[in-house]
Amino acid sequence: MGGYPRRGQTARGPSKSRGGTRVPPTYKDGGMAAGPQARGVPSRQDPLPSLIGHTATWALLRRLIERKKLPAAVLLSGPPGVGKRTLALAIAGKLFDVSREDAIAAHPDFLQLVPLEDTAMRDRLVGLLSHVHARPLRGDVRVILIEDVDRLSPSAAALLLKAIEDAPQYAKFLLTASIPDRVVSTVRSRSLTRTLMPVPEQELSDALHARGIEHPEELARLSGGRPGLALRMAVDAELLQRYRLWSAAFTDADGSASSLVDDDTEQAQEFFVFLESQLRRGTPSAALVRRTREAEAMLRQHVPPNFVVEYVLKR
Repeated sequence: MGGYPRRGQTARGPSKSRGGTRVPPTYKDGGMAAGPQARGVPSRQDPLPSLIGHTATWALLRRLIERKKLPAAVLLSGPPGVGKRTLALAIAGKLFDVSREDAIAAHPDFLQLVPLEDTAMRDRLVGLLSHVHARPLRGDVRVILIEDVDRLSPSAAALLLKAIEDAPQYAKFLLTASIPDRVVSTVRSRSLTRTLMPVPEQELSDALHARGIEHPEELARLSGGRPGLALRMAVDAELLQRYRLWSAAFTDADGSASSLVDDDTEQAQEFFVFLESQLRRGTPSAALVRRTREAEAMLRQHVPPNFVVEYVLKR
């Protein structure tokens, strides 16, 4: 499977559960790269890196925390890899008054969950939310990070809504979503919502260069201004090559990218996120923009991914 692999299940403290095995948490979404280390890419032992971009949003959230005005729930939305998880961890670190990623993950009052598309998701959410009303073990705040809430089932979303409505003053929910319109409207209305936009390419390139990462300009361009994706490509040669091929196919605009997606819906969805980022760099035709929007609906209707890609790219 390409694009963005499924993470975890329910996690509390320094590790996540995968098939009964406890493993260290990894970032997928901005700031820190999952997988092998590369020159300039922080390790778990490094201080939590500064955010790349999103300066105004972080400044607002930091002020709310300092003034003890942060609402019960914060919803961060934006494309995969743009920095939602990194910003959520920065919020948690500010609330806990710690700055190291491993210290945040190991904090006894830090709970996290990544939705999975299976029947056990509701049970995992119930288990997580059962800890919300427990008094903080250290300090005066308990942080609950729930990622990809746009993938929650209606029943799970209803549980989350009730938990937010009934949350004690010391509980803070940090939520992320790639497609905010798919988040239940009542959850959105009870959350402080901020959309994270792609970082300007030059700003991202400069940040990558400062970390000693090779090919910063290419990574900034191919990632479409998404720091997390750029950092992953810096350590994943296969992922980088895939985006290079996509870029070449997009430039040719002859439909050849359909052979690069295979029969993989998740990879096709990621391709269209990439395509939209490239469209923003130029002046695309109205027809191409329309076909790109139509592609998302076609994928939801289970049209074969390679057919959808070919439909969008053919002149």
